[in-house]
Amino acid sequence: MFKKLKKKIFLSLFIVPTIFLILISIVLISSLYFLYSNDFRNNFSTNTKLCAERIKLQLELLSSEAFSFADNVNSYDTESYAMQLDQIYNSHEMIIGAYFYQNGMIYNSTNLGEVKTYEEVIKDPEVINFYNTNQISSFAIRTQGLPNTHGFVPYSPELGQLSFLVKSKNNSLLIIDFDTSTIYDTIINFDSYQYFNNYKAVIVSESGTVLANYNTEYGHLEFIKSEQIKKKGKNYTIATTIENDSLPLYLFVSVPTINIEKSLILTGIGILTSDILIIFILLLLSNVFAKRKETQLIKLKTSMKEDISDLPTF
Repeated sequence: MFKKLKKKIFLSLFIVPTIFLILISIVLISSLYFLYSNDFRNNFSTNTKLCAERIKLQLELLSSEAFSFADNVNSYDTESYAMQLDQIYNSHEMIIGAYFYQNGMIYNSTNLGEVKTYEEVIKDPEVINFYNTNQISSFAIRTQGLPNTHGFVPYSPELGQLSFLVKSKNNSLLIIDFDTSTIYDTIINFDSYQYFNNYKAVIVSESGTVLANYNTEYGHLEFIKSEQIKKKGKNYTIATTIENDSLPLYLFVSVPTINIEKSLILTGIGILTSDILIIFILLLLSNVFAKRKETQLIKLKTSMKEDISDLPTF
């Protein structure tokens, strides 16, 4: 009889708290996942937009050199064009070349090797799009008509070249090329946030031309013009506009969600370890308490029997 009672006491002291503890742990882990994911999304979106803003400000600063040249081109004699273009090239480390087409002539900064003809340059799809608009200037990711070398270093056209184009008077064209690696390695930086390890970034033009990043996988063009974070496989990807008065560019950043999952797994392991320890303590305490109650009841029964035996018989 007392063994059944002991079992009931044990179950009531062990099973109920254990179930309650497990439910609390499930709710806690779910809440932490929501908090981690929400924090990740907010920081991811904010940091991506900050990077886009930094790129915008940097490009606007650099493009001012082009406008200065275009506005004053008539005040220069043709012999000084190369010197003026060298000044543009030397004005900032992100500028890797400047060249100017006018009346069938090519003028360029001295660091460039074998600059292509005007006819070759305007075959590029992005340049064609530029000439089909009323815009005076435009950013473009070009893949055709690029110089053979920038800063005496060979450059592959298929990687894409971020350029700033300015239409000047008399159907002339000024082109300034920017250093892609500086944009990807310096301006786009997520290293301050722990969940953004192994992020991948790529800049894409409105027409879908990709500015290659040697450390990036592509395939995010379907997210163009979308400000929402998308979960694709094991990655979160966001696209944001690098707004400017010229042709818009888009910045895509992809971050593995495994970073969140690792943190959550470690937290979950910590919670489960604590649960196991608490359950083990509950098991011991419940067993001790149940045995104590059983012993007390046995003693009480024995005492009652002794009392009954001491009663006088008639």
